[in-house]
Amino acid sequence: MKENIRKFWFAVCSVVVLHSQCFAAEYTEYSMEIENIIAEAKANSDAKRAAEADAKAAERRAEKAATMTAEAAVEGSERAAKMAAEIRAAAAKEIETAERKKRLVEDTKKALSERASDVCQCIVNKMNFATLSIDGNHGKLEFFLYYPAKIDPNQTFPCLVFLHGGNESGPLMISRPECSYEQLLNAPGPLWMDNHITFPMLPMIGAIVSSNCAVASITFRSEDGGLDMNKLNEKYEMQTVPGFGKSIKEQIKEQVAVLKQQPIINPGKIFLVGHSFGGEMMIHFLANEVKWLNDNVAAIGVYAGPTEDGIPAMAQLSALTKKVHLFQGTGDFTVMPCGTKALIEYFERSGFSRTRWQLHAYKDSSHSVHRITPGLNGANREVNVENASKMGTQTKAERCANFGKFINDICGVLLDGPTSNSEVKELDICTEAVGQQLAKLREKYSGITQ
Repeated sequence: MKENIRKFWFAVCSVVVLHSQCFAAEYTEYSMEIENIIAEAKANSDAKRAAEADAKAAERRAEKAATMTAEAAVEGSERAAKMAAEIRAAAAKEIETAERKKRLVEDTKKALSERASDVCQCIVNKMNFATLSIDGNHGKLEFFLYYPAKIDPNQTFPCLVFLHGGNESGPLMISRPECSYEQLLNAPGPLWMDNHITFPMLPMIGAIVSSNCAVASITFRSEDGGLDMNKLNEKYEMQTVPGFGKSIKEQIKEQVAVLKQQPIINPGKIFLVGHSFGGEMMIHFLANEVKWLNDNVAAIGVYAGPTEDGIPAMAQLSALTKKVHLFQGTGDFTVMPCGTKALIEYFERSGFSRTRWQLHAYKDSSHSVHRITPGLNGANREVNVENASKMGTQTKAERCANFGKFINDICGVLLDGPTSNSEVKELDICTEAVGQQLAKLREKYSGITQ
């Protein structure tokens, strides 16, 4: 029944906006299941810690009972021996109960991993993906291309080229359908964990691919061949990475070049979007790589990237012939809306007219509109610790609505369809609680960046 409904809507959605919204709704259901699984995984992890604590406490009581038994034997006290036996028996029951709880935790852990893998598999089954790579001194840097499962041999697709944020990895997004229990616990936080975006990213990729587009998740390597942000010094300088032998700028350019050579990709419809640290990279490209942008992409996206005090000079901006799309959640505690406002103010001062850029604001959304799941809204450790209880303020319905709006905006750019077009003042529109928190963070952490 569900599949028939989807097919019906696919048939009647002749307008791009309806077409992409249709699939956004379908993949929102996957996102809700993902959110449920992650919540259950975290609760199960808490249950495991509680069971382990109970077991240790019971073991300590058993040890105390053994000591009491030995002392009672020396003293010849029947009363002390009886008391020790009672404590020992109670401790044994507590240990048995704790062990039973731990077994239940392991069973739940296995069941949740299977549910997660099933969701991943459902999405992966609806698309194809190819492994692409570029060469460096450190070895190959792999990235992935996702495209519709059923295609005409001569068909080409517009492509979203998505550059991830710091301490994240593009190639690991969905290179395999399996989803480990550790991935569940690390998705989308705690932060600074490998592959913490894997699971929640799937619906975004699936929804865009189902809208008859392709998605390429490009990536970068730092000096040690990994993704440690602490290794990325002088970010705006895009320095040559010693371990890989190529600057981040070169890595991005080469991946786009390889992508454009793929027969299924329309080279004239490349939408290059950078999120968070990737958004910072796009700002650098606007400042220094305008000719390359004009020659290689159809549009540029800066997504939760600029910080209030981190806008570089953009002397080449007037020569840019491609449109810039700005994506920003108004409840983003990591890269706050004031950063995007600062970038817009720079555009205005530079004479970069309103017709050459477009703002897409998402009310109360956190740092990752594309992931739906709220998680910890922020990459700054201290901010997360201080504000974890105040984050994720949106309801599921609100997050889903913004997810659908984001998918429609991306697909609208790719397919020349309608998109949202926010006024700058909308960056200030958020609930009172979010606004107070943003003001507090802005005062304490001026220029937070991922």
